[in-house]
Amino acid sequence: MSQGFVGSFRPAAIARDTFGASPGCFETNLTATSRVGTSLTAHATPHTKATTYTDLIASTAQQAFGIWVAGFDAGASNADTGQLLDIATGAASSEVDLIQNIDMGEAPLSLTGHSGKIIYFPGLNIPASTRISARIQATITVDTINVAIWMDYRMQWHVANSSWVTYGADTANSRGTSVPGAVDAFGAWTAIGSVTSRNHNLFTIGTDSLGDTTLSGTGMAGLLEIGYGPDAGSVTSIGVCQIMHAANELVSGIFPPILAFSVASGSQLWARLAANGTETRGVIIYGN
Repeated sequence: MSQGFVGSFRPAAIARDTFGASPGCFETNLTATSRVGTSLTAHATPHTKATTYTDLIASTAQQAFGIWVAGFDAGASNADTGQLLDIATGAASSEVDLIQNIDMGEAPLSLTGHSGKIIYFPGLNIPASTRISARIQATITVDTINVAIWMDYRMQWHVANSSWVTYGADTANSRGTSVPGAVDAFGAWTAIGSVTSRNHNLFTIGTDSLGDTTLSGTGMAGLLEIGYGPDAGSVTSIGVCQIMHAANELVSGIFPPILAFSVASGSQLWARLAANGTETRGVIIYGN
């Protein structure tokens, strides 16, 4: 398959500032008195989405083309704090998920100098005056998380899709697909989710500890590679991201936050991990 872009994808020029007295390049739910985000509470039944969505932004000020999502204050030492987050648009009781099952498990603590578990979802088209809301599920009954978002007003990518597709989320356990690591080498390729349901040109990744409650003193500096192909012996690399998992069961986001690569509908996605240990990690791949 050609490595050219499939579908109607094209990198777009950065938009000119034509918005007058707009909120600048981003709009956020953060305020001077609420600096780490909106508090969300999970359902009383573990691994079950909350019955209602919580407002993040009641009505967006202008058209947006992507969302930055950051989670804080979910992680806890010696605890399994798996969480999956949905971001939605639409009026109350009529929400439509924009991104499902964002891996927010073990999100770092905001008052310990950590920058949060940050994931970027560009290539969207969200009209002005749109309500943005969210809900979570968790391994712990009525667990909480603080969620911050930034609506990206300066178009970086133009993709003719209105939402992202999630691959590899284990909703029964509020985590990702288990991928084995190897010491100073890449472990085996692991299939992530079902085959792609449409053409994709942008990818991002969520990771978690798979409920491991013994990360104290065993932080991970890892490389996570994703690819596509018919089987584990015929994988074409999409790209490599750096992942960091700290002691005390805290998991940060990935870098770089986006991988631009064209993969056709019907392709199997794969992941493999190189690290300073042989522990497994949970992986979810998001495609747009």
